[in-house]
Amino acid sequence: MSSGTTAIAPGIPVPRSEMRPCLRVGWLLLASLFFLAPLHALAQVTVAISPSAVNLAPNGTQQFTATVTGASDTSVTWTIQEGAAGGSVTGSGLYTAPSQVGLFHVIATSNADNTQSATATIGLPGFVTWGLNTARGFDQATLLLDGTILFTGGINPGCASTSAEVYNPVTDRSTNTTGMLVARCEHTATLLPNGKVLVAGGQSSGGETAAAELYDPVARTFTATGSMTSPRGGHTATLLPIGKVLITGGIYCPSTCNIPYTTAELYDPSTGIFTATGSMAAAHYGGIAILLTNGDVLIAGGTGCNPTCTDINTAEIYNPSSGTFIPTGSMLISGPQQSAALRKTEMSFLWEARLLVGERSLPRCTVTPREHFRKLAI
Repeated sequence: MSSGTTAIAPGIPVPRSEMRPCLRVGWLLLASLFFLAPLHALAQVTVAISPSAVNLAPNGTQQFTATVTGASDTSVTWTIQEGAAGGSVTGSGLYTAPSQVGLFHVIATSNADNTQSATATIGLPGFVTWGLNTARGFDQATLLLDGTILFTGGINPGCASTSAEVYNPVTDRSTNTTGMLVARCEHTATLLPNGKVLVAGGQSSGGETAAAELYDPVARTFTATGSMTSPRGGHTATLLPIGKVLITGGIYCPSTCNIPYTTAELYDPSTGIFTATGSMAAAHYGGIAILLTNGDVLIAGGTGCNPTCTDINTAEIYNPSSGTFIPTGSMLISGPQQSAALRKTEMSFLWEARLLVGERSLPRCTVTPREHFRKLAI
């Protein structure tokens, strides 16, 4: 057999030049297996935390357990996403919550593959307080579509203000917007389907006003819209399923505050115009208006004057289809400014709910602090 051939079987010589491509392919396959095998092994590492979410009391503790699969080294390193502000965690996964209310995260990272980790969410519900940039009372707070809260007008230190600001519950900071076109307190501020806010009526420097304006959360500015058919303050505003806003009751004080309204009107965002609708059976100043599941609106309580002003316990139902009010059962207790409202916004795992139920006296030029309950339902 010549030096330029190789026998692949007895008596069958093959030129070595023809063997070279086969050898190259073989070496490439071996190299691929050598380099890809570790990557394949690493890709199988997974980390899981139990429990994955929990609510704790401030300074409470929780033992977390991490399970690592796909690696012989099943140890993990425990950290807190928020750092020291989010509490502390031991090397064995024992977590101690901080003292402040909030939402925090514990992370377990695989020591075999530090690209693989799992996160547990911890909620600490409770009452929190924050400072607004401007002290105000009898203002309006409106939850915007992005989860921030618009505060408009109020008493500071007189009985009307044009100031407005937006509070961010994630950063716990409030930033000023451009001022409203009209100073007002005891007004309404209603979120519209397009994300804008209708600010209507209220007590201004010259008494009750019929003026209305729209807040644009993108431009952070106020622009004028159509005026109400009557000046009023202490009224209610309810967004109907049809997209219009129902304005009911309130009071007008040209000289003395003894003219509460039985009238109601509708605002159409598509035209920017207020039009009258049916009147209520009783005047309601400082009452409540709650949208019911069938699309009707419950109007209840407040103060009525006929001719003297007294608290009332009457209630009635507004039907948007007929544009009429129908009396319904009376409340057991009468009083002004009885209110019940639920607002919530989802931010990641955080549900923040505000439930305000109670009674408020008629307007006085005082400023009261604000607080809200942060409910972390995970």
